[in-house]
Amino acid sequence: MTHNPPFITRKLIIAAVVCWLDLVIVEAYALVSTFDFSWKVAFADAVNMNLLLATAGYITFIFLRYYQPSPKNAAYLMVWCVALAYLCTQAHGYLMRWNLFPQEHDYHAYLSQSNLIRGLLLWLMISLIGVVSWIWFYLQEQRAGEKREHDTAKLAREAELASLRQQLQPHFLFNSLNSISALAGSKPEEARKMIQQLSDFLRGTIKKDDQQLVPLQDELRHLQLYLDIEKVRFGHRLNTIVE
Repeated sequence: MTHNPPFITRKLIIAAVVCWLDLVIVEAYALVSTFDFSWKVAFADAVNMNLLLATAGYITFIFLRYYQPSPKNAAYLMVWCVALAYLCTQAHGYLMRWNLFPQEHDYHAYLSQSNLIRGLLLWLMISLIGVVSWIWFYLQEQRAGEKREHDTAKLAREAELASLRQQLQPHFLFNSLNSISALAGSKPEEARKMIQQLSDFLRGTIKKDDQQLVPLQDELRHLQLYLDIEKVRFGHRLNTIVE
């Protein structure tokens, strides 16, 4: 699984916290203005509700990070969201009714009457988080797959090039040594010059194997050494033009 850059993660966390605070404020205000509950009850209801929603969303996010259902199995994601919405609704009612405000009978009646709507809203919100998370991780996996394919193709090209070099260098070296041997008796100065050229060429080849990119000027110089060495073998039969 690919990891997101830290700045993207921070932005997502900040956006999630801002949205969560907005939901808490809007829900608390709606409870106060519509049902005339105290701000204490309204804020407790809103904070508890949205904490449960955030927890369910985080669990869904982590679940989809390690298991991504295929489009054919999308129904399992919906069942998962329904189950989480039901658990959140029940947990919210239990905590608010029996732990925080056991004496608020009007609020108890509101909880009982709003269970269905509350559950539907939770299901919609958790489903939205699940769908967005699934799309996010699906796109991440697609990018990772494309990168793996690109890296694999790159490694294959490099391996093919290395194989060609390994096949060509021994023959080139043997032919060059034969040419030097032929020159050693009749033209020792040219033989020494060819030995130096061959040494420079092999040194440049070893150096290039450790680099991804080389300057064009160095590549042309390396190519010219190769052509100069081959010119000794082929004489006037080898004529080249570099543009």
